[in-house]
Amino acid sequence: MEAAGVPDAKHDAETIYCWLMHVQPDKFFMEWANVADDRTCEQYLTLVDRRSAREPLQYIIGTQEFMGYTMKTSPQVLIPRFDTEPVVEKAVGLLEGQKAPAVLDLCCGSGAIGIAVAKMTEAKVTAADLSEDAVALTKENAASNSAALTVVQGDLFEAVGKKKFDMVISNPPYIESDIIPTLMPEVRDYEPLEALDGGADGLDFYRSIIADAPDHIRDDGLLVLEIGDDQAEAVTQLIADTERFDPAEVGRDLAGHDRIVTAVMLGKKTLKARAKKRAAEEKQRAKEEAAAAKQRAKEEAAKAKQDAIDAKAKAKQDAVDAKAKAKQDAVDAKAKAKQDAVDAKAKAKQDAVDAKNKAAEEKQRAKEEAAAARQAAKEEKKNK
Repeated sequence: MEAAGVPDAKHDAETIYCWLMHVQPDKFFMEWANVADDRTCEQYLTLVDRRSAREPLQYIIGTQEFMGYTMKTSPQVLIPRFDTEPVVEKAVGLLEGQKAPAVLDLCCGSGAIGIAVAKMTEAKVTAADLSEDAVALTKENAASNSAALTVVQGDLFEAVGKKKFDMVISNPPYIESDIIPTLMPEVRDYEPLEALDGGADGLDFYRSIIADAPDHIRDDGLLVLEIGDDQAEAVTQLIADTERFDPAEVGRDLAGHDRIVTAVMLGKKTLKARAKKRAAEEKQRAKEEAAAAKQRAKEEAAKAKQDAIDAKAKAKQDAVDAKAKAKQDAVDAKAKAKQDAVDAKAKAKQDAVDAKNKAAEEKQRAKEEAAAARQAAKEEKKNK
């Protein structure tokens, strides 16, 4: 079995032997050295071969312990899980002190949940399942455990008509369709698909159960659901969307994984009070929004008025500034023209002085040139 990948093969081998030989597990160490006959060996090895093929141990020996009670198993029905025991413990705790509460175990499978609740409380339990095999097995397990159960067949709440209960507890199929091929062979290849498959997102059954639960739970009654360890947020949101329950609570299993969702059904008085409160809140909110809108309109009108005043004042100031600028420009132009005239007169005067000086310079140069010419002529004449 170890070679076949069977988890805890030693335990399963011992369990099969004890079951076959009708030996209590705690007495195994006293029996293991006894020599078995050929027929017993053949039977044992046949059972070991079945387990090596990854057939679940519970299907081989035909039973599973759950909450201290022995449940018969069948390949047509899901095997009770230890993960479900905290769900039962939670339900039992919630029912404590109640006198003969009516409890519905929906999607009951082997009946393990309903039987444990019936044995551990004063509840009057109804167990329901669509599967004929599940209904038959639940009846058998109820009888073998001396549990008083009403067992009915039908599709979810259709099985109980219009009846109402103090608690609805369910461990429905919740594995995503795409995940099933990846499960352990014991689950994937042997347990019934219809007891595992919860649809594309694993929430199909929760949607149906939660949508119809308010019609089947009494005021202040309870909804208790087993969930997959990654479904708490989605399932609690489905419950919240009905607006018929108090906020759901999430509980964990022994491994610390999210496993239980519980919610209290709101009574008619509570619903009426909440509706009245919600209406009052909406009225107050509308009043506040109207007041806020009025205030905004008032502020916007005041702003528009101020903007108009500011625009008018700006236009007036712009006109004054433009007039002042034009006046200053005229003064500046006149001053510039006057200065230009002064500068032109001064330049003309300077030009006349410069011309006179130039003429005097030229006259002096001509005089000097004439004198030089005479001197040159005189010297030339003297040399002859």
